[in-house]
Parts: sequence; structure tokens; C-alpha cells
Amino acid sequence: MRNIYLLIIALCFLDTSFAFAQKKIKDKDDFDKSGLNIMFYYQDQSYSSFFDGDGNKFGQIDIDIEKIRQKVDNDSITILNPANWTFDVNKKRFGIHVEYFFDNNNMIYLTMPFETNTLNQQITYSLITEDGFNQDLAKNEFPEQSKSFMSYLALGGEYFTYNSFFFNSILGEIRIPGGSQDYIPGSEVMPETYTGENGIEAIRYVPPWPGTNKEFLSDGAFELHLGTSVGLNFKKTQVKSTFKYLFRSEELSDQLFHSTAVFIKSMEEASLKIGYNYFHSVDTPPSDYYFDYTKTPIYDRTLNADLGFQIYLKRLIIDLNMQIPIWGTYSFSNSVFTMKLGWHI
Repeated sequence: MRNIYLLIIALCFLDTSFAFAQKKIKDKDDFDKSGLNIMFYYQDQSYSSFFDGDGNKFGQIDIDIEKIRQKVDNDSITILNPANWTFDVNKKRFGIHVEYFFDNNNMIYLTMPFETNTLNQQITYSLITEDGFNQDLAKNEFPEQSKSFMSYLALGGEYFTYNSFFFNSILGEIRIPGGSQDYIPGSEVMPETYTGENGIEAIRYVPPWPGTNKEFLSDGAFELHLGTSVGLNFKKTQVKSTFKYLFRSEELSDQLFHSTAVFIKSMEEASLKIGYNYFHSVDTPPSDYYFDYTKTPIYDRTLNADLGFQIYLKRLIIDLNMQIPIWGTYSFSNSVFTMKLGWHI
């Protein structure tokens, strides 16, 4: 982690040093983006694994050995029953994104996405008796949980204080949540009595494992994002670093955000983005905190690869983006695909 911070500091120093060493350069052939863009917004996230507090990635939860009661020929015996828990969460967002460019750089925007979330869970038991007998006992699939609501209403903008070979901008965004609940109540899960192979009936004493809390994800919180971007403009390439502080209300920890990206332009109307972004929750989790995939992460830290492509086809705008997880703690390991299709007025 220390190396990441040193890399960020080094990039900032290099950006600033090179910038002030250069004279002001203007490109008279810039593509004119000024005006109104009205865009359809779609985002797809799917995840079936997560990072724990040590950065280890898990695709299932191995439940501690527990005692259950097995009934065979009306005789009750005690067995040891290891089990593992798998899950699949899918989030889809769709809505509108409207942005107005005063010129090629300074702009304001509004985003209003809606989302639907689904959660599927399965638990697998292996029967192991004290005399060494071993067999698969049962696989239980839980009823699917699904919740839909307005994600947030975002109002933001970017203002360039200087834009030449070196550029610097100020960023701001306000996010108003679609609701005020900490978590959204889920549905009943996990029957206590089930029948396995060979007609074996077992009674499982359900502890409060993730997925049994009858809560499914948060409906958001008020957020204020403030930051700055610095970078260098070359003829066909742009290097951009962004730093933001994310104030988040309710239970969510505030976050530091950093990203660095290289934009490659084959022509003024199209660009390819290659970079990374990093979210760092500033608060330290309590000692008894554990990651629960049915709830919104509170202390998450994530490092993602960031790939994108944008093109203006006369008035048609196509903006594609893909984020791929590299590392994290107390967070989902999920890829995020975002697509914006719009019209320039």
C-alpha cells in the first residue's frame, strides 16, 4: 500500500514539474464539444466473489464445522457437518445523463440512474460422521432476493483553471440518495429442516451467517465529492490524474479517490482510455467487522483497471467504459461495464 501512495505522489510531482517548465501552447484544430448532450445511461455489475480484510479473494464462504441432528431409522446421532456458501449478486443501473459543455472543457452535468439488484445463494453440505463416513448431504438454493429503486440524483461539474500543455481543473458533485434506509429488508431465507440424499432428514440450527440477516443492500446515502485534476496535453495523447475526497453520510466511511489515465486520440472525435482508479476508505473498521455480501460495503478499498472508449459520430455520442478489479479489502470483486449513448444538440 505504501508503494501505491509513493507512486501517486511521484506522478503528481512529475505532472506539476513538467507543466510549469513548458510554455503555453494552443491547438486551433480542437473538435468543438460545446453544447448539450442528452445520453442514455446503462451499467452492469456482476459479482460472485469478494476481498476480505487482508486482501484475500474468496468465491465462497467456508462455514465453520457445526453440529446438526440427523435422523436415521428414528435414531438420533450427532455428526460434524462442514458446509460452504456461494452467492451471485447482479446490479443493473439505467437512466439518463445530461451534460452541458460551455466550451471544449468546462461543463456541468446531471445523472439520475435507477437500479435493480438480485441475489442468489446456495449452500452445500457434506456429511461426515465421526466414524469416517462421507457423502454429499444436500444443496440448498435460497429464494432469489430482488430490490429496485432510484440509485441517486447527481449534480456536478468541472471547471478548468488552466488548460494548455499543462491543465488543471476543479471537480465537484453532489449525490442525493433515492431513500434514507440504512438497509432494505430482504426476504425469508434458509429453511431449518431439509432432506438430503437417501432420504436422510436433517435439522440445521441456523446461526446468523451472511445472507440470513433478512437485509439486502443499502439504498444509498448523501455524498459530496470535491477534487481536482491535473495533467499534460500532447498532440495525440493526454495524461490525466484525478484526486477527490468523497464525503459520505450515514454509516458509510468517507473515501479518498485517485485515478490516472492515458487518453490516446486517433482523431479529435475519438479517444481510447487506459488507466486505473483507487478508492480508499479513511476509517478503520472495528475489530468485529466482517464483510457481508448482502449489505453495502462500509469500509471498502478497491483498486481497478480502467478502460474506456468515446467517439462522436457527428451528433451521435458513444461512450463505453470497463472497470476490472485488481485488489481490495472488505469489498466486492466485481467488474463494472458502463455504456452511454446520446445525442449532441
